[in-house]
Amino acid sequence: MPKIANPLNRIKLSEKFITVLTCSSDKQNNSEMLYFNNNVPQLIELNATIGLRPDDLTYGEEYTWREYIENNQQNGIIPFMAYQLYTKNAYCMLRDAFEDRFFIQSAGFGIVRSNYRLPKYNITFTVNNEINRRNYFPNGQDGYQDFNHLLELDNNREDIVYVGGKSYVKQFIELTRALPNRKVIFYIGNPIHNNYINAGENFIFHQYYPENPNQRTNWQYGLARDLAHGHIGW
Repeated sequence: MPKIANPLNRIKLSEKFITVLTCSSDKQNNSEMLYFNNNVPQLIELNATIGLRPDDLTYGEEYTWREYIENNQQNGIIPFMAYQLYTKNAYCMLRDAFEDRFFIQSAGFGIVRSNYRLPKYNITFTVNNEINRRNYFPNGQDGYQDFNHLLELDNNREDIVYVGGKSYVKQFIELTRALPNRKVIFYIGNPIHNNYINAGENFIFHQYYPENPNQRTNWQYGLARDLAHGHIGW
């Protein structure tokens, strides 16, 4: 068993557990997707503030940007796989460590396989941010048809480990509620309220203790490194 960096972080996880890391605002340069508008090539960055959300219609008004992305995974339209799109090295570390057991949770797209191609986008769940995707729908309704590639899993025995901030927890719970797997939600600081969880659902909350106790910003990347190095659980 690998060395446990901090015994307080220890939690018994299934041997081939699945990791879900939330997305980042820091994305690669030149990561816009290519789109032909009346045969004129354009580079597109999706942005909630200007009507370029994943489920808005493309300029051709025949299909959505989400459908366009789904249909153009193999032909060079989208430069980066999801784990390559974000500049922080935690994504590549988790991909190397977990391969197809690593997924990414995106505010714009839902939960996708780490090798699924995503274009540059500017959408977030951050509170009071003008590009918070839910601000654009009345009565708090969400018009996004999120991907959920976890539903493609053929193993319901492995743990699913959530690594991310509180503002993304609700989406994670909504997308994984129907899965019988145990869902382990790490948090830092004050306990997360579990208002979105129904009785009997297979979620547990586990507090993360960073090596640097003063770390509060971007703590999830420290947790991601711990997981990649085998310092938590198995």
